[in-house]
Amino acid sequence: MTQLAKALGNTQLERTRNLLTMSDQDRKLLAAKAVAERDADALWEITAAFMDSKQRSPNTMRLYHRGVLDLLAAWQHVDLLRPPGSAAQLYVRELSGDEENGVPGVSAGTVRARVAAARALYKALRWTGVTRANPFLEVELPKLSTTPREHATRKAYSPDELDVLLAGIEGGDGDDWQEIEAAQRLIVYLGAHGGLRASEMLRLRWRDVDERRKLLWVLRGKGGKDASVPLSSSLGRFLADRRFELKAKGRLPEFVLPWRSSSSLYRQLEGMWLRGWRSRLQEWEEIPEFKGVHGLRHSAGKRLTDETKDLRKTRDFLRHASTKTTEIYAGSSTPSEVESW
Repeated sequence: MTQLAKALGNTQLERTRNLLTMSDQDRKLLAAKAVAERDADALWEITAAFMDSKQRSPNTMRLYHRGVLDLLAAWQHVDLLRPPGSAAQLYVRELSGDEENGVPGVSAGTVRARVAAARALYKALRWTGVTRANPFLEVELPKLSTTPREHATRKAYSPDELDVLLAGIEGGDGDDWQEIEAAQRLIVYLGAHGGLRASEMLRLRWRDVDERRKLLWVLRGKGGKDASVPLSSSLGRFLADRRFELKAKGRLPEFVLPWRSSSSLYRQLEGMWLRGWRSRLQEWEEIPEFKGVHGLRHSAGKRLTDETKDLRKTRDFLRHASTKTTEIYAGSSTPSEVESW
């Protein structure tokens, strides 16, 4: 981290608080210095402070951080305060690549994420008053190869694929292996039965599991909101049994899952996916594409819509801000293959 960024504070919270509470003039001077020095760390801290006031999710912050750094690296010779009118569109073209001439690019979805991060950077710079530039306002973006509805359907795990994941749970002797086995099973249940996002799984504490009212309390979910999620019978039983086992051993931890990063969850689930398919397929058969941790949440949304045919119930269960988001699960599902969860 650069000296300018360090001067804002030792922790992310301190840096954000200082940026939000300093005078308008001091914030403008800081932004001008960061731009003049091409200080990527300080520019990100300014962007993060602005975004924090909008209560963005941790995953969004990580994606935007990467996007801001990518733009600053690509625009080393561009005047950040007065970028040429063609600079933004050229950036999009460079990200997209040129298939005809064999120049690889990133996916349309990644291009859109990078542009969203660039727009956030310039919103933050306008917030400081250091510029009025809005170079990505009318930039043309590549079309997605699939609609959001098609993406959700493709990324949702089928009941058979969920069985593949459970079959891929690591086994072994001793308490350590039992801990891993139980935690891996919980990833599947929390996602496919509870509809939790990866960040929500990581923050879930045992005190947030309300067995009496059959609820999970999701604190500081997307948008910084608190909410409750009804427990399915399978998830409720497993959590109750798991808490009883841990209490009997005298070591009930604070958090339900032992891992503390989204990448760790991803690696655990990917390993289960690979082991599960290897136990089913012949050596020469290709393993299907891994659907990630968020695919579990898509499974929950698709399944609930299948069974209830009520998008409002799915919206409330997944804690979407609008039914418009939930519509990705409508009209693309087949009759449910499961009678009860």
